[in-house]
Amino acid sequence: MANPIFHLYQLQKLDSRLDFIHDRIFRINSILGSDARIRQAEEILAEKKKIHHELQIKLREIEEIIKEKRVKIEQSEASLYGGGIKNPKELQDVQKEIESIKSNILRIEDSQLEIMLDLEIAEKNVFSAEEELKSVTSCVFQEHSQLLAEKDALEKDMHKLTQEKNATAGQIKPEDLQLYENLRKKNKGIAVSIIDDNCCSACGVSLTPAECQAAKSPASLKFCSSCGRLLYAG
Repeated sequence: MANPIFHLYQLQKLDSRLDFIHDRIFRINSILGSDARIRQAEEILAEKKKIHHELQIKLREIEEIIKEKRVKIEQSEASLYGGGIKNPKELQDVQKEIESIKSNILRIEDSQLEIMLDLEIAEKNVFSAEEELKSVTSCVFQEHSQLLAEKDALEKDMHKLTQEKNATAGQIKPEDLQLYENLRKKNKGIAVSIIDDNCCSACGVSLTPAECQAAKSPASLKFCSSCGRLLYAG
């Protein structure tokens, strides 16, 4: 039980490392749990596919319209040349109707060509989005593989450090251990501060020679007059 501040400082170093490991594992789990890059790439691909699908529907609709109008021309031409219409006025009207339909078809075919060009661009965009998703997924999986390996190493380190912590805590009086834990809660995990160049390394306040000398005594614990942490002279 001699020199309690030494063991408390060793405990502080172990706890600081354990705190870092817990925080890093939490961050790794957060990354593994949700990756915005894949979701974003999937959303972009879905949007590109939607545009492509809508253009396909428009193209089929135009093709059906053109098909119907061509059938109408065939029917009108059959009436025109079949000899069934004798009235010159009716013949003229049918001829005008045929010419109107043909003119209409030409206009529709212009729109059809525009949609076909848009569809070609949309197909390229879908392909590019698919390739981007593959690339992002591969990159993320590779990163995750590295993160999983890091997490495994951290967990092994944590197990080893926990055993060391338990052994160190066993050498500290219960009342000193309770004091240490209370200070850790009050001071963001740092209960013991080493003296560095006659200053408290935690808060930076300058210490008097008497305070520095008192901190070297194994007989009692010395506190920083500014932040209240335990002082370790090394």
